[in-house]
Amino acid sequence: MQRAGGGPRERAYTGSMHPSRRIDMFRYRAAGLLARSVLWSNIQPRWLVKTNALRTAINFSIANNVVGDYLEFGVYRGSSFARAYRWHAGAFRAYGRSQTATGSEFLTYQRQFFAFDSFVGLPKVDQTTLPLHWRGEHAMGCAEDTFLANVYAAGIPRERVTTIPGFYDRVLTPELYQRYDLRRAAVVHIDCDLYESAVSVLDFIYPLLVGGTVIVFDDWFFYDGHPARGEQGAFHAWLGMHPDLVQTTLCICYPAAAFIVNRA
Repeated sequence: MQRAGGGPRERAYTGSMHPSRRIDMFRYRAAGLLARSVLWSNIQPRWLVKTNALRTAINFSIANNVVGDYLEFGVYRGSSFARAYRWHAGAFRAYGRSQTATGSEFLTYQRQFFAFDSFVGLPKVDQTTLPLHWRGEHAMGCAEDTFLANVYAAGIPRERVTTIPGFYDRVLTPELYQRYDLRRAAVVHIDCDLYESAVSVLDFIYPLLVGGTVIVFDDWFFYDGHPARGEQGAFHAWLGMHPDLVQTTLCICYPAAAFIVNRA
């Protein structure tokens, strides 16, 4: 197989070409590379495609110096939680090395990672309304100890992780702000599947919003993509209740979506 750079014979051949033909050949090769990249994007594993939304959210928060913590609602076994920490650590380290400014709160703030989950599965709802993979007793459930063992094994320092167990309609109370020194949310990852759960989450994070908070919805396009159902419906209803908020679409990575939220 010929190497991408071409051997001596090919270089001599292209070197003797008329400039316009040489440009055409380069365009042809570029088109081939683009086609292969598009094909690759279409065959990536589903988890890799949708986590692009989360990675984009983290990169945005770092590039825009958003000071605050990472909150994930619906952590299951901890795979996306661990990726979020790894991506944050790498991007923050790279960004910090490129800066000459001093005295920045963003560069000195140590982002904490909060995991909110019942750790026993989804709450009881009418299961006929759910996709098949969300049905069954204790669906999407993972014990808290198992979750912690997974994220520690993935390299997240223990002091950076806080778990808040329980169903959201019971545990997401204002008392948590003071108990855990929760003041600002930079990235919020909502993977709680249900409209009711997403409503509880959005109401809870409202006081924690800062300029540039990014909210990632892991299952934005479920429930037939209906704009009044699931996480999508909860977000639209919540925005309607808070005219002081404006949202900007950051990215759509099916079945996930990410939005930047600011106060008007």
